[in-house]
Amino acid sequence: MISTELDLAKKLFSFAGMGSAVSGDDATSVRIGTVTQVNADGSISVRLADTGETVYLRTSTPVKVGDTVSIIKQGGVYVVYALDALSEQISKQEQELIDFAGALGDLGTQIDGKVETHFYSYTPTTGNIPASQWSADEKQAHAGDLFYNTSNGYVYRWTGSAWQQITDSRIQDALNAASRAEDTADSKRRVFTSQPTGPYDRGDLWVNVSNPGALKVCKTAESRAGAFYASDWVLATSYTDDTTVNELIKSFSMTQERAYVSITRGNSAQPTTGTAYWWSFKPSNARNAPTVAYCSIPLANVATPKYFGGMGEWTLSDWSWTVRWPSTFDNITYSNLPIVIMGASGFGEWCFSTSYNRDTDGIGPIVVTRPYKVGGTIPSVRIEIMAVERRL
Repeated sequence: MISTELDLAKKLFSFAGMGSAVSGDDATSVRIGTVTQVNADGSISVRLADTGETVYLRTSTPVKVGDTVSIIKQGGVYVVYALDALSEQISKQEQELIDFAGALGDLGTQIDGKVETHFYSYTPTTGNIPASQWSADEKQAHAGDLFYNTSNGYVYRWTGSAWQQITDSRIQDALNAASRAEDTADSKRRVFTSQPTGPYDRGDLWVNVSNPGALKVCKTAESRAGAFYASDWVLATSYTDDTTVNELIKSFSMTQERAYVSITRGNSAQPTTGTAYWWSFKPSNARNAPTVAYCSIPLANVATPKYFGGMGEWTLSDWSWTVRWPSTFDNITYSNLPIVIMGASGFGEWCFSTSYNRDTDGIGPIVVTRPYKVGGTIPSVRIEIMAVERRL
């Protein structure tokens, strides 16, 4: 039986509650699991890695049995990310570049030590670009250049005087993959078969013809003729990984700011409060995505009056702290207070907390009250705060 989205939300909340102040279906969680079943109606079964329990949901993300996925709540809906698919995509990109280098390995004897590959949607002749723009000397220097017709997939090699069609399937497949890359938007990619010299552009390739797997790609363009900087070139596999990660980083923003903490007077010796910071994390390209913020406040010399109750001896501090919201949280109102999860690190310590200040109609700073522990004394601890904007 397939559960509804509400059932899934409740099930995920039951895993993420952690005894915190979070309530209802507003819990925010990230779960990792393995797909155990894919059904014809688009629903899937996922076995969670940390609990072994199975959850059910619908997703448009293409997955198969055995895939590792993450389940993240974004803007009130649960989004499934296929982690294995991302890894396979990166590996495929790496292999395409290596295949491209291998296919061009026999071009190492070119006159000028480089091969240019041109991408246009027509059949090349001596009367159209690029050959029509070459002088007699340049035509000889360009011997070995490749031309990829993006409309039909045919590949041609320049002989020095004319274009000759070639049928090497490795080159055809590699150029087909290369033609879809963003850095071929200017219809040209250079392939250097000896140490490059400027000018060269981002995305140009440098292949070691004796070891085609040792392919480098240009990450920083150089416009000056004859110039060369080794730092402009990186291994193609590193370039692929970094590019993917950089694109991911562009999708998020993270900021750090000082957390302003004030302490309320108690009856015992005053604890010491160390410097604390808010770390705010937000998807920058997702509409109405909430900001998630984390703060860790170090405390020392925590006062420990002892109380006795039904659970045994409780050790509490009679001091309270207030923590100002991070500046990344917008438009906090009484009806739109952030969700707050709060606790104290260490050996079984907790703290009572509220996410509002009654003196300011509910929209003041976070109030942290009475770190406590069942039995014993409270050592130096950290109050941990996780806050999430509430998007109504």
